Amino acid sequence: MQEISKLFTVVAEWSSCVVFAVVLKNRFSRGKTAGILAGFLLAFCMLQTGIGIWSVELWIPAMALMYLCIFVSCEIW
Repeated sequence: MQEISKLFTVVAEWSSCVVFAVVLKNRFSRGKTAGILAGFLLAFCMLQTGIGIWSVELWIPAMALMYLCIFVSCEIW
């Protein structure tokens, strides 16, 4: 079985955060939300690069980072 590219994983996780940021009410202005999402894109890249080097069990923190991104950028309640 082939491994999925870490870049595809980063794009998929980050895109899901962007979809939520577009659909839900933003917590901050558009510019600040875009900056937050850009910062999280960098964090996703670093984490996925680390997962490629370390153990696969680190996908749990990657999922937690995705939910944190959504929580920070969107007004959920």
